[in-house]
Amino acid sequence: MDATKATMTSLRWDLKGMSRDEVRLYCQKKLHWKPNRTDALWKAMYGPPYVRQVVEAGPFVAKHALEALSETGADLRGGLAEARVEDAAEDGTRKLLFAVGADSDGALENERSAVEAVLIPSAKRTTLCVSSQVGCAMKCQFCRTGQMGLEQNLDAAQIVEQLVAARRACFSRHNRAFEEEGTTSVSQTDRGGMPHHIQVSNVVFMGMGEPLQNVDAVVKAVDIMTTSPGLQISPNKVTVSTCGLVPQMETFLKKCDRAQLALSLHATTDDVRSLIMPINRVHPLHDLIELMEAAFPKHPPGATGRNLVASGGSFPSESAGFKQDRRHVCIEYVMLRGVNDTKGDALRLVQLLRNIRCKVNLIEFNAYPTAIFQASHPEATEEFVHTLKDAGLVATLRRSRGDDAMAACGQLGRVKAPVAA
Repeated sequence: MDATKATMTSLRWDLKGMSRDEVRLYCQKKLHWKPNRTDALWKAMYGPPYVRQVVEAGPFVAKHALEALSETGADLRGGLAEARVEDAAEDGTRKLLFAVGADSDGALENERSAVEAVLIPSAKRTTLCVSSQVGCAMKCQFCRTGQMGLEQNLDAAQIVEQLVAARRACFSRHNRAFEEEGTTSVSQTDRGGMPHHIQVSNVVFMGMGEPLQNVDAVVKAVDIMTTSPGLQISPNKVTVSTCGLVPQMETFLKKCDRAQLALSLHATTDDVRSLIMPINRVHPLHDLIELMEAAFPKHPPGATGRNLVASGGSFPSESAGFKQDRRHVCIEYVMLRGVNDTKGDALRLVQLLRNIRCKVNLIEFNAYPTAIFQASHPEATEEFVHTLKDAGLVATLRRSRGDDAMAACGQLGRVKAPVAA
């Protein structure tokens, strides 16, 4: 079967849902293009100025060739309308809103169905939080998106386009900064050479949706995002989060070696986890821990200090069939006052993770209008962190970013009423 078949929408072929080799194949079969011409198109799509229309690739590809490409039904818009960039939060975090469908012309009349991504700048990097679905079926009780229910999966092109739109927005702001400073003699190449803290350098699949419920599209999008030349995000800087779909986690670990895995654990007993995360009734803690011990063993058979150094910190788990470019699994844990934040919870978490090569990322709860939880007291959070560290775990606290603009973790989506678990 033609490798590009799955990327056809109506009578259009969405090139942003294709790998570099698939774009080459498409252009060779349809137009008899040589690889160097296709590579020039790829450069226009995924490097400055991040073209959205075929005709905009004129500086890179001859006009007659682009006209022929358009006639084949090729589309560069990624299945989303042009992004609407929201006003920045106090810390500089910005939300990007997209209407689903490239022909929507940015219309967001039904904002409940908008795709949301979040740009999170810091001194050394800029991270993009991308969505893999519109809404979410998992119904996690502390997450606003989970109250929406699932509306639809996003395809690979729609996921990739979120990154391209974010890069385009950063590039545009970078150019405006040059112009405001009166720097008019700067070449296009110089303008494109943005430092990593200005352009997007990290991607986390922690926006709307459960990524592994849409695992094939997510794996394809990761492959495109990490392709060099192109968007060339480092695989070490791409993280895919999951609430714990065990079969899909196994699929991801076996198929994808170009992203890190994060597990949203959020509780240390089945009773509490089933209450706040209904998926635990299907995939309980025992199943999750067993899989993590197999995929990320802290002390695998036959491992030595020399082996560890030679592998750059990675232990092979070849018997399980998992791809092993990952150094650890990230354990995510949202701190909920009086629910999962006691000293006993911290000690149980230490025991659960004792045989897993991991880092723990504690998350401040971000409130929203229909929320039924509160953030843990700072003192409880501090004691929790110290308990984990005293037991030898690597643990950090993720501070809220963009919460005043409803752009923080757990705040995405348009919700009218809560969805019962």
